[in-house]
Amino acid sequence: QAECHLLSVSSTDDLSILSSELVSPGATFLTTEVLGSSLVLCFSHWTGTSEAMCKVLETTGDALQEMGNVTVDLGISRYLTLARVRADRLLLCFERQGPEENM
Repeated sequence: QAECHLLSVSSTDDLSILSSELVSPGATFLTTEVLGSSLVLCFSHWTGTSEAMCKVLETTGDALQEMGNVTVDLGISRYLTLARVRADRLLLCFERQGPEENM
């Protein structure tokens, strides 16, 4: 299962976990990029299907919260990579190995 943890670094360089968010019980090929004040996390969702999904995570104080998600492709998607192309745009590329049609 894939999880994200909000970490805090103290002045003495000690790490502590402030909060956690379950991404998916079957996420693989995770990739992330910061967009504004949000973290966009894309992955291949291997729980019953193998579709490409992206989630938006944000922090509020010491809490990490999922703010939304989108299914990007219904096919068998692997080897995802995410890159910023503008301040408000990200590029997601992946290898598609399945027979389903694009969304």
